[in-house]
Amino acid sequence: MPESIFVLSAGIIIIIIIIIIIIIIIIIITTIITTTTNITTTTIITITTIITTTIVITTTTIVITTTIIIITTTIITITTIIITINIFFFFFFFLFFFVFFFFFFFFFFFFSFFFFSFFFSFFFFLFFSPS
Repeated sequence: MPESIFVLSAGIIIIIIIIIIIIIIIIIITTIITTTTNITTTTIITITTIITTTIVITTTTIVITTTIIIITTTIITITTIIITINIFFFFFFFLFFFVFFFFFFFFFFFFSFFFFSFFFSFFFFLFFSPS
């Protein structure tokens, strides 16, 4: 389904924008903390990298799970379409052959009985007539 791919790509773009905003906010917070306190920049950088890596890992798992969900839903829709087509053709051919064979055998037996009885009576009266 193409629209699900567009939704997925829009979600990935939104997640990337959120990550960029979070990184900018963390950079601003680290500059404020380093200018006001005695904490070194290396500890703040390590803390921010840990935070950003956890954010990136969670967003990638979200993206992976959404792609898996989209793939499974497309597989489910394709299989349901195939199943409905198969059911339609099965009932169509079943009804067609049932009606065809029913009418064929009905008319065959009916007309054969009719013609046999007609000819039998015709020849019977022809050969065994009193006159």
